[in-house]
Amino acid sequence: MIGNRLLAYLAGTAFAAIPTAALGWDTIRLGGIASMSGAGTTVGNVARLGWQVEVEEVNAAGGIGGKPVELALGDSQTAPHVAWPRCGG
Repeated sequence: MIGNRLLAYLAGTAFAAIPTAALGWDTIRLGGIASMSGAGTTVGNVARLGWQVEVEEVNAAGGIGGKPVELALGDSQTAPHVAWPRCGG
């Protein structure tokens, strides 16, 4: 259930999970962007710590579908002109 909770939580954030099974990868990599510098540093760091705890719990429980989860975050610098291109915009 931890994996479902993590995926449900991340679904409401700026995260994307790549279907790793279809690509033959051994790790599920969750990537996203958060404000880890600039005016939103506090919020971004709290979010990052929360995501990291969930990823650690999921991995301790055997991962998702037996595959370990890896977290990859980019820094938006609390600036839309930085965040937008990093999100694919």
